[in-house]
Amino acid sequence: MSSTRTTFIAATAAAAVLALAACGGPAATDDGSSQEAKKEQVKTKVLTAAELEAIVGSLTNAAGEPAEVMPASALEGSGELSKKLFENAKVTPESCKNANQTSLDLPEGTVSAAGSWVDLETSGATVVTLVSGEPATLEELASTTNDRRSECGEFTLEVSGMTIKTSITEEKADTSADEDAAFMISQELAAGTVTKTAVVEATQGAVTVNATQVPGGSETPSISELSALVDKVLAAVAAK
Repeated sequence: MSSTRTTFIAATAAAAVLALAACGGPAATDDGSSQEAKKEQVKTKVLTAAELEAIVGSLTNAAGEPAEVMPASALEGSGELSKKLFENAKVTPESCKNANQTSLDLPEGTVSAAGSWVDLETSGATVVTLVSGEPATLEELASTTNDRRSECGEFTLEVSGMTIKTSITEEKADTSADEDAAFMISQELAAGTVTKTAVVEATQGAVTVNATQVPGGSETPSISELSALVDKVLAAVAAK
């Protein structure tokens, strides 16, 4: 198999992961336990893109390494590339093709920011994405995203003569948020090779956090590590 074809197949597989992992999240509910009026206001404050980027820029991983903030242009370009890759692939069931292509479109009135940690030795990566908007808008986004994941929990991609089987299973998140969710995306590639991607999401008022881990080599993605990362983000949001 040529390197160009291999790269294209890998990119299409990655596009499927990116679409499934697109920021959606559970809608947060108020448990009435806040002790200060300021904290209540923070929970529903819609943050700006600059504020979200500042939060991402303040994050460190378990090794103390700072996140690399991803420019807005890079986020937009990534979404467009994923859509184009899906145009050249056959998706079964066919309804999941459109669902994946539109999954990266955020609702009007929301802003986002993202950062990443990339392991150059293993090619593994962890990406954290923040979306801020009115709570009702985030709840609608969560509902749409969860419906899409439920309907397309299993689908196949056929590209360049190869079939990539993709499935999603629910996992248990362990964050401080009242509402959170976690799931594992599995992809079976050539010769029975299976890759897994872990995702943890949580919504706190006007901010939804999505943490995604794509391990390199034979590593297993960690829901607990992502849950801890989400908690770091929620703490930074609460401090705004």
